[in-house]
Amino acid sequence: MDNIIIIAIVFQVVGVLFDVFGVLLIIYSDEKKLPLKPDSLTDIIGPLLNKDHRISPSKIFNDLFGHDYNKKIKRKKISGIGLILIGALIMITGLALFIIEHYS
Repeated sequence: MDNIIIIAIVFQVVGVLFDVFGVLLIIYSDEKKLPLKPDSLTDIIGPLLNKDHRISPSKIFNDLFGHDYNKKIKRKKISGIGLILIGALIMITGLALFIIEHYS
């Protein structure tokens, strides 16, 4: 009786760890190294004052889907979602073990 309850508790803890690592993977997948302080004011408003800067739909599409960096982010986010789902399944299994042992 006690062994099943210990196994159920271990399943719960492992499930929570999977969920935590999945959420952290999703959060940190899109982390970019941004400078904390720009060099000058023109670094901030310079691109806004440039009249020749035109954005075409193909440039937007390539920025969103074309680069390897975005594919890497997408892969990390999908992996994080997978870890969350695996963690949820492990936690449900631990809960089922506890319920079966408690009510049998």
